[in-house]
Amino acid sequence: MAPSPEEAEGLRDLLPRVVGEVGTADPHGRVLVVDDGARPEVAAAVGALMLDLPSLELVMPRSCVGTSAALRVGIAHALRGGATRVVVLDPDGRDDPTDLEHLLEALDAGHDLVTGVRGRARSGFRAMRAEVAADVAPLLHGEVHRHLGVVALGLGHRVTEVPVHRPLRRPPRRPHRGSTGGGSGGGSGRAPGAREASALLRRWRSLVDLLTLRLLLDGPGRGPARAVATGGAVAALLGAVLLLLLALPPAVTGGPGAGGGALLGAALLLVLGVQVAGFGLLAELVAHARRLGQLGRGRA
Repeated sequence: MAPSPEEAEGLRDLLPRVVGEVGTADPHGRVLVVDDGARPEVAAAVGALMLDLPSLELVMPRSCVGTSAALRVGIAHALRGGATRVVVLDPDGRDDPTDLEHLLEALDAGHDLVTGVRGRARSGFRAMRAEVAADVAPLLHGEVHRHLGVVALGLGHRVTEVPVHRPLRRPPRRPHRGSTGGGSGGGSGRAPGAREASALLRRWRSLVDLLTLRLLLDGPGRGPARAVATGGAVAALLGAVLLLLLALPPAVTGGPGAGGGALLGAALLLVLGVQVAGFGLLAELVAHARRLGQLGRGRA
């Protein structure tokens, strides 16, 4: 969990239910709350509950920004404590902790990562084996936490989904960054247009992270990573040739001189081509390093 201050009050109701379900599934199970912003509201709420719930623990990293980073910290902490299974639950009250039983049953049936689904939407309620958590944690950044199933599947793990209940209560709304929190309706200080732009930006970042994952999870020497590197190199070469031709004086080319727009376009093609080629090569290197790491673990 990585709660916001607005969700701190809801933790007083949610956490005892989570602890109860975890204790039923595993008497030695632990419940971690990752406070990725060192928020006093969260620390106060969790600290009060820890007096009566000994299996509850608060993790407050010094530098941790965003859900993916908080999830990475929580997974590392759980694995250091000897966890054999890791369960992720959003702190906003959108999921019913009693569904934990169904997620763990799917793990016991032979799957490696299980995601809860409400209707057509995937929830943040997930369960995974320790080895899966260790594999996906290094790739968690940006909006990657939304695509844990894609990451695990790309790493060769068995992934499935199980239906979960809809929330029993309406979860608190997280105010957008930059909101004032004022007003009689308790809504965001942003205008509707700004909120829509923020949501669109989050979707765009999620798409970029998903495409990045597709490149990084590809095997070395084949597939999208090599195609991106090759395409970038071709674009950079074309931009360099055009820039050279356009920079020649009219007396040499026998035609009219190049305009500023054409020169700028050729320069942009060169720069973007170099960047895309570099990104593809980086993806190749990461994929190759990951493959070497897998071979090393297999030999060990």
